[in-house]
Amino acid sequence: MQRGVWRRVAATAIVLVTGLIAVPNGEAITLSKGEGFDTCTALPTSAMRSITTYTVANIYIGGDNMGCAQPQLTADWVSTVTGAGWRLIPTFVGKQAPCKNAAGGVRIGADPTADADTAATRMAALRLPAPNVVYDDMEAYSATDTSCAAAVAAYLDAFISRLHSDGFRVGVYGSTASTVAQLVAAYNNTSRQRPDDIWIARQNGGDTTADAAVPSGDWVHRRVRQYRLDQDTVNPPSGDPSSASIDKDAVDGETAAPTSDQLPPYAVSGTASVGHVNERTTPSTSAPIAATDNEGAALSILCQTTGDTVAGDPVWDKLADGNYVSDLYTTTPGGRVYSGAFPLCDTTPMARLIAPLDGTQVNRGATVTAQVYVPEAATTVDVFWSTDGGTTLHLAGSATPAGNGVATVSFTVPGGDGTSVKLLASVANSTNDTSWSVINEPSVHVVAPTTTMAAAPAGTIAPTYTFHWTGVDGAARPTAYDVQYQRAAWNAGFGPWTSPTGWTGTTSTSKALSLAEGYEYCVRARSYGLFGNVGDWSAPRCIDRALDDRAMTAGTGWARGTASGYYNGTFTSSKTYGAGLTRTGTTVTRIGIVATTCATCGSVAVYVGNTHVGTISLYAPSTRLKQLLTTKAFTYRTNATVTLRVATSGKPVVIDGLLLSRIIPPGLPTVG
Repeated sequence: MQRGVWRRVAATAIVLVTGLIAVPNGEAITLSKGEGFDTCTALPTSAMRSITTYTVANIYIGGDNMGCAQPQLTADWVSTVTGAGWRLIPTFVGKQAPCKNAAGGVRIGADPTADADTAATRMAALRLPAPNVVYDDMEAYSATDTSCAAAVAAYLDAFISRLHSDGFRVGVYGSTASTVAQLVAAYNNTSRQRPDDIWIARQNGGDTTADAAVPSGDWVHRRVRQYRLDQDTVNPPSGDPSSASIDKDAVDGETAAPTSDQLPPYAVSGTASVGHVNERTTPSTSAPIAATDNEGAALSILCQTTGDTVAGDPVWDKLADGNYVSDLYTTTPGGRVYSGAFPLCDTTPMARLIAPLDGTQVNRGATVTAQVYVPEAATTVDVFWSTDGGTTLHLAGSATPAGNGVATVSFTVPGGDGTSVKLLASVANSTNDTSWSVINEPSVHVVAPTTTMAAAPAGTIAPTYTFHWTGVDGAARPTAYDVQYQRAAWNAGFGPWTSPTGWTGTTSTSKALSLAEGYEYCVRARSYGLFGNVGDWSAPRCIDRALDDRAMTAGTGWARGTASGYYNGTFTSSKTYGAGLTRTGTTVTRIGIVATTCATCGSVAVYVGNTHVGTISLYAPSTRLKQLLTTKAFTYRTNATVTLRVATSGKPVVIDGLLLSRIIPPGLPTVG
């Protein structure tokens, strides 16, 4: 995986979707989808700002087995490239498997948490604090060596657990034959630490995060796939002699970026071996050189303008001394466009909407907080929303910029699911009677993920039942679910909705529930979307566990019996017409019985009080025990007496249990 040196790649159309989302614990993480590359040594910032073919880059941040020096990689480097739009894959090359396929390197030792602590320290030094993601690079090893595989599992569990305790997200890089195979096998093993993201190494040229080694439902939107090695190169700007070969990655997962604007004072950066940038009298590479500023020298920038293009970047910065430098060789966050951090020279200031990010998904009726950055004094900032692409504007609110130049307006997002809401803003300064619009118009999308419970049978005699559900988040799967249940005894109403341990923020799509005899259980679920938006609770699905036949009082003509094969090993039988079994004090809207069916079996008439609510035939071509049959639903009754009466004479009626339902779910035939 580790490489060193640059080649040119042909420009291609790149789509990058990047956004901040809230995970169930409320912290913000960065998700990216697009093209990425990895190379051993971090490239100069000028080189990074000149690349248009990729938008995500790996950086090796440390570890005993990191195979290259990092002269460029500093906190200022991180601020500069992320400010230019890059998102990062911080990778720690820690200790390797005892049976690592390649020779050399430091192997797993006695203290696996030491590497995690070092990784956390390096992330903090680069101004990439938690909850950013950090990846561990576990190179290929012999998966058939069980003791070696166990050592890797223990190391990764300790590495992930330690970083999770520090608030970081954790990914793991590895080959499909060893590391990835082991992680997939342990995906649902609750005794193991599952990484938040997986980086799949399979160099087959397929530009996709899908891979046969990883089930499609595992690590959804939490994947990187390295699909080509040493196949491309990129050239640095003119005058920079460095070059680097790169590996190509498909990205649909977590990446890293500073969690807030942490740029230092602006400085010269990216001059590489040249070591300085030229100050010129006009924004032109042919203008006279007025001064030179060495790498790292502080710059006092007044404004930005355009001039001669330098490695694809037309932006120049005007300094306090009146000279100009190419913006490419500075730490400003603009990439190859105006940064928005400075006014334009000899024109109106440049304000921009810095939040929310374009493409953010929100719930119906959610509160959206818009933030407008204004690089000079302003009296008022007005924020507007539009649901028709900007034709009709509605005022969301007004604010005055704070001391950091940011004005904040919160409002309730309009519209239902599927609504796209464009945000616009205008800035006014009454002091000099000027006004202008912001340079960008992000949109948020009203999307609520939906959850559907799978059908459940109306009744059961089993002591447990597993409820299943599915979720949809646009074209994706939800990132997590909240699940609740409520229950009601046969003689009472439902209690409150409850979430047992592990049922909130779960990634599972099923949960087993223990069932008490005579209780009805209902389960519902809701899902979290890719951007932290949460959907409505699903319609519940319900199931009853039957009471035993011994819960009913037997009148004249009934006989009690015991035998294996019956519910709880007991049954109550009769051939006497009119013989009755009763249960008083019930709360019910439908009744079922657990009974034996056969070719000579009779029928049972069902009464609630004195009202006949149905007759259930026990005829079947062959004999079957513990069959569930129900009446049709009727008006809800409380404190009711339920009676089962034999409706035939001389034919066997064998009752094994009584089902008392308050809800009417589908799934069981009814008779009446």
